[in-house]
Amino acid sequence: MKSQLEQIRNAERAYIMPLNHPRDGMSTHRFQVYLMSPDGLDVLWPHSEENGKREKLLAGQVFSRRDAYPAFHFALAGCGYSKTYDIGETLRRINPKLKVEVINGWSPSNANGF
Repeated sequence: MKSQLEQIRNAERAYIMPLNHPRDGMSTHRFQVYLMSPDGLDVLWPHSEENGKREKLLAGQVFSRRDAYPAFHFALAGCGYSKTYDIGETLRRINPKLKVEVINGWSPSNANGF
């Protein structure tokens, strides 16, 4: 299995999907990232390394045991900034050519110009 860094470097596009909405009364916004590569669509997911240690999580990425969310996802709190922009910046630091889109509602949009 590829590491997250290998997944991101190999990807052509990233899709950020919100898992909850501010109107739900949640102070933490949660997102899942999917990557499109020549190999197809895959979820961004840390894998265990050969020595059994878990791969380092990306900025904003968390492990959650809650049934309502995937075990690994991005969780960002606070106001006054774009959370999808921050996730996009994290991904683009690894792969500057990556096109990042937010799938929110019925229409995808660029994550603040990516």
